[in-house]
Amino acid sequence: MEAAGEDAAEWADVECLLRKAARRRRALRAWEGFWKGFWAGAAAWLACLAAFKALPLPWSFLGWSAAVCGAIPAVWAAWAGRRIESLWETSRWLDRRLGLEERLATAVEWSARASGAEWTALLRREAARRLRGRDWRGLLPLRLPAAARRAAVALALATVLGFVPEYRSQAYRARVEDQGIAREVGRRLVETTQRSLQRRRPALQAVRKNLERAQELGKRLETGKMTRERALDELAKAAEQLRKTLEKTAKTPGFQAVNRALQANPSRAQLDPQQISRRMAALEKELGNRSLDLKQLEALQQATAELRRRAAQAGASLTQKPALMAAMSEELAALAEEAAKMGLSTEALKKAIEALRQAKPDQLLKALDAASIDLEKLLQAAKKLEQLKAAAAQIAKTLPEQLAKGQVPAAIGRMRWMTRRLRGGATAKELQALAKEIGDAVGQAGPYGPEVKEALAQAARKAAAGERAEAAKALEKAAKALERLLEQIKDAQQCQAALAALQRAQMCIGNRWSWSQCQAAMNMSPFGVPNANRIGPGVGTWSDGSLKLNKPPNTGMADNSGFKRPEMTPRGISERNASLPQDRLLPTRVKGQFQPGGPVASVSLRGLSLRGESRAAVKQVIEAAQEEAQRAMTEEEIPRLYQSAVKAYFDQLQ
Repeated sequence: MEAAGEDAAEWADVECLLRKAARRRRALRAWEGFWKGFWAGAAAWLACLAAFKALPLPWSFLGWSAAVCGAIPAVWAAWAGRRIESLWETSRWLDRRLGLEERLATAVEWSARASGAEWTALLRREAARRLRGRDWRGLLPLRLPAAARRAAVALALATVLGFVPEYRSQAYRARVEDQGIAREVGRRLVETTQRSLQRRRPALQAVRKNLERAQELGKRLETGKMTRERALDELAKAAEQLRKTLEKTAKTPGFQAVNRALQANPSRAQLDPQQISRRMAALEKELGNRSLDLKQLEALQQATAELRRRAAQAGASLTQKPALMAAMSEELAALAEEAAKMGLSTEALKKAIEALRQAKPDQLLKALDAASIDLEKLLQAAKKLEQLKAAAAQIAKTLPEQLAKGQVPAAIGRMRWMTRRLRGGATAKELQALAKEIGDAVGQAGPYGPEVKEALAQAARKAAAGERAEAAKALEKAAKALERLLEQIKDAQQCQAALAALQRAQMCIGNRWSWSQCQAAMNMSPFGVPNANRIGPGVGTWSDGSLKLNKPPNTGMADNSGFKRPEMTPRGISERNASLPQDRLLPTRVKGQFQPGGPVASVSLRGLSLRGESRAAVKQVIEAAQEEAQRAMTEEEIPRLYQSAVKAYFDQLQ
């Protein structure tokens, strides 16, 4: 029995040894598979990197390649170590490596059988005796395989190749740059149109559809899949549709009259009496329903700020200057007394006086800060109240005057008030006065369209006849017609803003500029000089009409022959900024096709105009023009100052 127990324990040790060997063999297979996968991944990464350097592939290809190549070692190791060996397979491997002549494998095989216990015990003892003292661990060393060395070489080559600049043709670089610019322009265009639609929904369906179409175009540009030519074509079409919608809206009866009134004096034409009254009531409530003298309040605020500056300048050394503290205490007391006379709160000034008495500079500064902020708020509120009062004084009181001066919101408010009076039981005398005022307004309503004029004429007739309900209905119709005109003007403004955004997008894509570069260029003169208004016959700061929707006003001729700009370096005619587009023109596309040898489109001008088709070669025309220019310079027909520029122009046409 003891011998049988010893044999069982000895065989249990053999099985444990076999399990350890099986696990180690599995780990070594995974280890070798990892390095084979590492070699395969390094070779694949080298190939992908070489393809990226030689071919116009995007950066995303490099990222995906790195992810796939990095996953190859782990996948290969998992695949190599996926299988678990049985004890019989491990015993056969040990038999071959240790030269046990299949004794260990036979013992393992007979141990799995139920019969032949004595024969099995003999086989076990023989296998254990043969295995005892053998160094089987040396058969499974952990070392780097040959694939690791090949992977190191591939990684070294990939590292060297990483410093080699990638080859990209000029066409590809231009295409990538165009895609980046198109994405930025599309994003900006979407933001602009979306903000416009969120702030106000257009009343006209055509304007709303055009804005939505511009937003959709921005989204398509944002994808970066549209070519530069296609993008310019789409932007030109969208701008043309917006321009047609704007022109169609401007042809509405009464639109031009209201628009001219708003542009001539927007501060008066857009005044709304009810809105002004509400804002004035809110400001009066904020001021405590007291009238304040702006000059006194401003002087008080400046004195408080000056006192605060002196206290901050003195700092902690203020307690060591008794004379300064006494002077500041007297000034604070005077300021508090003056504020009390004006009916203002003196709590902050009293806290400042107390802090100064207790020699606490920090609390003094805090109290003076609070007093300055309160006085600044009151001063701003008082100024706004004065401005609103001045604006209210500019509003005409009667409907004819309001229509004559173009105060459309005020006229609408007046019509609504008159409508309420007609429906609210006005006396006969008031009815007569209202009928007269409406009748006088008919003569001033002509520029606002026939609908407004006819409605006012009908309201005047009905009011004179005593038909109050009909008069109120006609007056309400006139007010709604004016409101529609205002809504159309707001739609036109939105349309104009969207058109400006599309033109700016055309500039960006056509000139390969970013959105900010385009804005900077629009704020610069042709010579690169900052110019805010860009309107007027200045020296090198003239207006660029191609970037504006409306033509700049004609300010007349100006003699700048003796004018000098000390802050600007003088430049000649040909010394233009090379980074700016030629002639500062917006990029456009000519519709139609050119046929070789066909007639060229012409425009009739004032003076001599020869009709017909020209079949002369371009070279002949240029040579004739050069001879004519040379003759003009020889005979002093061209001033000497411009001869060099004229000669350079015709010489470059050769």
